Amino acid sequence: MKVRLLPLAMLLVFFLGLVSCASRDDNTEDTTTPLVEDNTSDSETKEQPVFLDKKFDGYVFTILQTGSWNYDEFTAEGFIGDVINDSKYERNIRVEDLYEIKINTIVATGASGNGLNYIQKDVASGSGEYDLSITGGYETCQMAYYGMLNNLQALDYIDLQRSWWDDKCTADLSVAGSTYFAVGDYSTNAFDCSYCILFNKDLIKEYGFEDPYELVRTKKWTYDKFEELVLSVYVDLDADSKASGGDQYGLIVWQDSVFGMLNAAGSVVGSVNADGMLTLQIESEKNLNLLTKYINLCAGETVININKNSSLDATNMFANAQGVFYTRYLASVRHLREYDVNFGILPYPLLDSNQDQYHTSVHSYGISMLGIPISVKDVDRSCAVAEAIAYFSQDTVRIAYYDINLEGKFFTDSESAEMLDIILETRIYDAGRFYQIGNYYSSLLSMFNAGNTSLSSYFTKNRRMAQEDIKKINDAYDALISN
Repeated sequence: MKVRLLPLAMLLVFFLGLVSCASRDDNTEDTTTPLVEDNTSDSETKEQPVFLDKKFDGYVFTILQTGSWNYDEFTAEGFIGDVINDSKYERNIRVEDLYEIKINTIVATGASGNGLNYIQKDVASGSGEYDLSITGGYETCQMAYYGMLNNLQALDYIDLQRSWWDDKCTADLSVAGSTYFAVGDYSTNAFDCSYCILFNKDLIKEYGFEDPYELVRTKKWTYDKFEELVLSVYVDLDADSKASGGDQYGLIVWQDSVFGMLNAAGSVVGSVNADGMLTLQIESEKNLNLLTKYINLCAGETVININKNSSLDATNMFANAQGVFYTRYLASVRHLREYDVNFGILPYPLLDSNQDQYHTSVHSYGISMLGIPISVKDVDRSCAVAEAIAYFSQDTVRIAYYDINLEGKFFTDSESAEMLDIILETRIYDAGRFYQIGNYYSSLLSMFNAGNTSLSSYFTKNRRMAQEDIKKINDAYDALISN
């Protein structure tokens, strides 16, 4: 999934395409034109997939959507003038017309782990009820090494090396040289799950801080600079002589940002090594020092932790200028659309200026990923439709979400668009978190919220369980590719 800005002319064509399609009568022959015309030169001919030369005579193609977050990648009620809805509808039409199918979606989102139950029952019964699954990050990884999904690398009509698929997901999470799931341009949910730091532009100016955008560009946006700015602000706005939800802070912090800061330094809980095996990576002096500093910072007076008090409304606090910075993910940008607040976005900071690039966490809890269950009735059909969905999403859904909706609707400055490029181009899929090795995730969140920096014992306590988990997962993948 190659992230790139598109020229204004192309975006105008997108809008005109939606307008021209809005009058389409579904009872007449489809004369829909592409939202983006292919007018490139021969040397810039648009990349295309290998299409399956077959029609399916109105087959109802069923896609299961599950996951911890509430989302829906496919449902669209015709052309209604909403850019995201209309882009999904246009994409769906193209896919349906290409293969003469009808896309049917089963949406069961908002509950962690239910996708595993759906697919487990389908595989056990052999019913083949679902042609495609898009399921939560944790459960998708489990389904992969449980042997419930097809190895996409071994199938025809789907090519994960193409630009409409996220090559970082494939590289970071593929074990034993096999890939059982993917993320691509079809997924607005995947964009939403990218970590970022929001900042209040007015407060930056009021406190005379350096321009954060320039700090990012010059690689001076480091952890130490971030900490320096956060420590500079605390105001007892409600004059009750204690830190509370009515005050102003240097940082409004979300508990998962502790992993965001770890990943931002180029570190991970676990990764896939050169031999294709899952390995433990979190234990290092570098990580211990960084996590200690960040936990101590966030336990201090200039930071308010939204997870320690369920009554706190982080979005409202940030919109009311009660935080200079706010750590979250891109979905939070849309949550701010009803507020009048002058804000920008940043990547998480470098560990120091010697770090070669920024790194962005992908939220393993919130994201959902695409797989093809082993129970599908026609593997070629499922692969071909999945490829078409991702391919046609490049100049419909992806443009609508990224270039028009997010940048054009919520950001008014070119700098935020520049930061958005950095965030989405530098994403990390932390294999240790996605495969849930050990008890690192929940135990570190508990330590973070308690201000507990006993990290050496944390590493030791979780090591044995993590190593057992890693062996189990590696062995399971080895067994799958051996069969």
